[in-house]
Amino acid sequence: MPRPRKPTDLDVSEPTKEWMKTHTKRDVRELATELAQHGEDVSDIVKAIDDLEEVEVEEEEWERTHVVEDEE
Repeated sequence: MPRPRKPTDLDVSEPTKEWMKTHTKRDVRELATELAQHGEDVSDIVKAIDDLEEVEVEEEEWERTHVVEDEE
């Protein structure tokens, strides 16, 4: 059975959407590093990025082994 199409819209604010268009996970990691150097607890941010990367790897593996149909 084909996997349903992935949602394209995230439930985030417009400024967040604009920021996401021009930044990468690496940018977030660098920002977290800067915050950590100033004594901030960034463990939740780092865990979220790690989790995202894990999901991306799982998604890539799934797409290599399954047929994906996009709805139009």
